[in-house]
Amino acid sequence: MNQSGGWCGRSAEVLVMVCGGRVYASELKAALRAGRGRFRRRRKIRLPEPNDRDRLGDFWSTATARAWLNAGGGFEAMRFPLHWWPDATRPATLVRAIPLFGAGFDLRPRAVLQEWAATGGRVVVSWCLDGRPVPLAEVARTVPAAAACLRVGTRWTGTGPEIVSVTGADPSAAPQPCAWPDLARVLGLAAPYWPPGLRDPELIGRWRPGDPVVRHPAMTVLPVWPLLELAALHPVGHPVHRALVHTAQRISGQRAAGVPTDRELSVLRPEQISLAAVDDGCAPADPVDPPDPVIRLGWREVQNREDLLAEQCIRLVHDWDGGTPLTHPQVVTVSLRSAAGAEFAARLRSCGRRAVHALADPLGTGAPLVDPESDAPAVVPIRDPRAVRVLAPRRLASPATLGEVVLEDPVFVRDDAGTLHLAPRAPRSAYGWGGDERGRAELALLLERLLTDLTADPDALRGTPDPGLTELLGRDWAAGTVLTRDRLRAHLVP
Repeated sequence: MNQSGGWCGRSAEVLVMVCGGRVYASELKAALRAGRGRFRRRRKIRLPEPNDRDRLGDFWSTATARAWLNAGGGFEAMRFPLHWWPDATRPATLVRAIPLFGAGFDLRPRAVLQEWAATGGRVVVSWCLDGRPVPLAEVARTVPAAAACLRVGTRWTGTGPEIVSVTGADPSAAPQPCAWPDLARVLGLAAPYWPPGLRDPELIGRWRPGDPVVRHPAMTVLPVWPLLELAALHPVGHPVHRALVHTAQRISGQRAAGVPTDRELSVLRPEQISLAAVDDGCAPADPVDPPDPVIRLGWREVQNREDLLAEQCIRLVHDWDGGTPLTHPQVVTVSLRSAAGAEFAARLRSCGRRAVHALADPLGTGAPLVDPESDAPAVVPIRDPRAVRVLAPRRLASPATLGEVVLEDPVFVRDDAGTLHLAPRAPRSAYGWGGDERGRAELALLLERLLTDLTADPDALRGTPDPGLTELLGRDWAAGTVLTRDRLRAHLVP
């Protein structure tokens, strides 16, 4: 658009850059060319008189540049980033709130969309509910009339809430950063902000401009209703009831509303942002820890159930803390191409699918197996029959002593009776050798303990590994190397 109101442009995507509130000639021309559409006349662009000049050249204030772009009546909002939209002449109207579901059998929406009718056009703000960003192209398909689609993240930046946007003319383009003050300016009101831990679809759906601040308990980081539903099927005091309620209380104790602090809010003016909801301040109950054997007994019974509700509970506790109370917490992949892997897989037996199999086979497409020696659940993946996914045992039940260790991925141990076992693993165990400094330290601690007690729990291992075993494992051993008990003991530092 020139000073007489004429427009010119070309079909090229340009990223608009504004430096410290100063708009230079190149940025102003780029913004003009980005507004392609019905105004296709190619003319020499006549820019308005600059406000001032610095070492980078002539520049205009953001307000001057925005007013010039909007002059003449040819401004198409859906072709420009929100930064260039005109100021609202009246407060925007909240048209509706739309829950956005995934393609599966989701009971809870992935996001809630707030559609606003602003002076410049329809603005859709997407609030992610589970921390996973929803593609803005999908948002645009849900609201085809949107001139701008925005997505509010969960983080807080130096300029306000994390927010990105796309234009309605090209919603499939890469989202560009957007400033919260621009959203407030375009809406003509203090834009409502929903803290991450208070983004409940029903709360957002019921909210209307002018409503008082919602006081609501922050959401748990994981849904606890499967735990409580299964616990309700058992009498109070039953190990399953006590274990599941205890886990649910631990998860609930980590509620986090994510309400910004006063210091974070200070980067915005009160007329630019309003908190739509705050935490109600109720302190979660401090769970009374049942004895550890009770927790493990309860979760063992849940592991052996065959229903979907139990599978959901198993996934929850695994997502929460790696499956600390489970007897088989960590999934490893055993290759049938190695000698030790083939020997181990040969003794696996077919069985019915148990709830714990969900960790190795979430979709239930593989063939369920079990190791008769360690009761380790296993699955043959349907896409790779040359491997077996196995849940490594937390502890070995063998009464024998350690005979040798086989350095493979995963690591195997053989007792003095000749039985091959997967090395016991805690939820976050990571064994290795050679250049893997952390892995060889963990493996050295484990082997030092297994030399005296083959049933040792790797999660209880603490301290500094034996320097002799650490040196032995630090060598560049080939996969499949066998280290005998005598060799391990010979390297122990007295």
